[in-house]
Amino acid sequence: MESIYITLSSLWMYFPSWIRAVFLVIVLLYLIYFTLIKLLPKVLVLFILIVEKVYAGFVYVIDTITGLILFMSIKRGKKNFMFVLKLEQLTQTILLKFNSLKKIVDFKAENKRKFKRRYVNVSILIVLVIGIIIAKLPDNKISTTWLEINDWVFFEILQGDLYYDDIANRLVEGIEEQEDEIEAVHAEIIKMRLVPGTEGGNLRKEPVSSTTVNNIIEVIGESEELIFLGEEETLGGITWVKVETSNGLVGWISSAIVELK
Repeated sequence: MESIYITLSSLWMYFPSWIRAVFLVIVLLYLIYFTLIKLLPKVLVLFILIVEKVYAGFVYVIDTITGLILFMSIKRGKKNFMFVLKLEQLTQTILLKFNSLKKIVDFKAENKRKFKRRYVNVSILIVLVIGIIIAKLPDNKISTTWLEINDWVFFEILQGDLYYDDIANRLVEGIEEQEDEIEAVHAEIIKMRLVPGTEGGNLRKEPVSSTTVNNIIEVIGESEELIFLGEEETLGGITWVKVETSNGLVGWISSAIVELK
């Protein structure tokens, strides 16, 4: 599960802030559209239908009671039934109102198309305005509010702490790998020194075919440590090896006066 959060956080941080804001606004606008056109009408129609059924049951009870009252009135010889008739008309009128309400709530296809066109146009305008404000006006109230929303989405929903922990772990792993590589390189370093008894060795700028050539850059002491740099060259019968001194000076010295340490 953590890997999913880390992947989502990485994707979130990959895009600029204004693109993230535009994406959330589009999602929000779509949810509003879905609620207004798809979900809300169906919920309202269902609610009206339930109320209608409950009312129909109530009317049934009222009709039963008024029927009994009417029966008793006829039995007693009464002829004025205006109250019963008005009550019957009222209940029927209310039932018709329920049907009218259902038609109003349940949009016709043509009305839905008109509403959708207008809603899309307004949504495009809103998205453009918000995107431009966040991209160009970072100190605007909308931009600062967006930063708070962005932090909430990143840390609360996408678990951004896991993302930063993952980056930190990767950095640590990278440093450890580099240290291992450096240790491996150091382990492969070939160290050299002057052959015992040699009073001093001349470190030259480049290989020469004769030792009479004056290109000496350093005189190496008997106790000094040299690092072999992996290059050899032979000139005038003399084999030269490329080395580095302890103070970082690089040059060439005759292989005849050095040995492995």
